[in-house]
Amino acid sequence: MFDAIEAEEAVVQERVEELDSRMAELTVRLEAERERLSRLVITRETTGELLARNPTAHAWPPSPASSTPVPHLAADNDLDACWTFHTQNEHQRLHPPPTRPDTH
Repeated sequence: MFDAIEAEEAVVQERVEELDSRMAELTVRLEAERERLSRLVITRETTGELLARNPTAHAWPPSPASSTPVPHLAADNDLDACWTFHTQNEHQRLHPPPTRPDTH
């Protein structure tokens, strides 16, 4: 009977150690995401304050041709993603429409 209990204890101990390891990894990732979120909030608030002081500053980015920013999501990994902005021309250059295959 004690052998069965010790075997079960070993299995449960292994699961506990695995979960502790995963929790430590997730804790590190969570802290990094919290820091990133904090920086984004501060950036948004600061930008809002600057725009409130200078309403013409919203004309960013200065661009020669079509300057309508087009959001483009560039994923770093499954949890991270960052926004970059392209002008309409840049967006079309980076993301051309699909072409038809030749039908000879």
